[in-house]
Amino acid sequence: MNVLFCTTSFPPGFEALKRNLSSQHTLRVKDTSRPLEEQISDIEVLSAAGFPDRVARKTLESAPRLRLVHQFGVGYEAVDIEVATEFGVYVANTPGANSIAVAELTILLMLSLIRDFPEALTTIERGKWGEPMGTELYGKTLGLVGIGNIGAEVAKRASAFGMKVLAYDVYVPEKVFAELGAKRVDLKTLLRESDIVSLHVPLTKETKDLIGEKEFKLMKKTAFLVNTARGGVVHKDALYKALTTGEIRAAALDVFWVEPPDPKDPIFKLKNLIQSPHIGSVTYEAYDNIAKIVAKNVDRVAKGLPPEPCLNPSVVPRKN
Repeated sequence: MNVLFCTTSFPPGFEALKRNLSSQHTLRVKDTSRPLEEQISDIEVLSAAGFPDRVARKTLESAPRLRLVHQFGVGYEAVDIEVATEFGVYVANTPGANSIAVAELTILLMLSLIRDFPEALTTIERGKWGEPMGTELYGKTLGLVGIGNIGAEVAKRASAFGMKVLAYDVYVPEKVFAELGAKRVDLKTLLRESDIVSLHVPLTKETKDLIGEKEFKLMKKTAFLVNTARGGVVHKDALYKALTTGEIRAAALDVFWVEPPDPKDPIFKLKNLIQSPHIGSVTYEAYDNIAKIVAKNVDRVAKGLPPEPCLNPSVVPRKN
């Protein structure tokens, strides 16, 4: 099958897929100088770590041979699943493949916030011997909004630091909370009681702007927010207000409302905001795990089987 990898800004992802894809398939990378729709008339599989354009009706109409749209990662909000189903195209992602990578980055951001590490890193280069006062993760309360694959890995690591873990998730069964040593609470309780709030939910109609002005008012003034999920889960203007008025102490973002974000946006000038360029899953191990799942699903679809997991199991696959 002809496979097109659309995320040209992540060469390691392309190389990982190239290593794992069977030689019976042909792998190409998107030409950034041309519209996607001009490059997919013979393509049977589209894959990307983050589709630069929404994969919707216009794209699917330009790809008569397309059989599978495969997110090279977890979040699939850039794919119109309803339209893909209408066109008989499978949609798949790779849940769990990057969980450890994102969980480790989450812990890194938590530590950076709580120890004011960015300030410490720059003191010597600025000719100063500053000692910014920090605090410890030990004994603090972590609130996990979402305790699926990634949230569960964060919970394990937080427990190792001696943190108390609260979690809010309407889809995960009670036994998972018990196994992770996390206390199940509603969102308001989590926001009121947590020293650090960490977000691990997909971007859906239900989670868009989940953390907004009302939610920030519930949080402690000493609280930190970490978002390694999706930018749209947090209302940007509400976050800016919370950081500038002292409603919360600081925040760390690995995901943004538009990617790449505008560096001139006033929010990125705030000293109590840490940013990283959506690198949660950017490790060699995670990319290899993801590529193996994509490659396996390309093989499955080539044989007339659905991908695992399939995000639109009701689809009637098109016949080429």
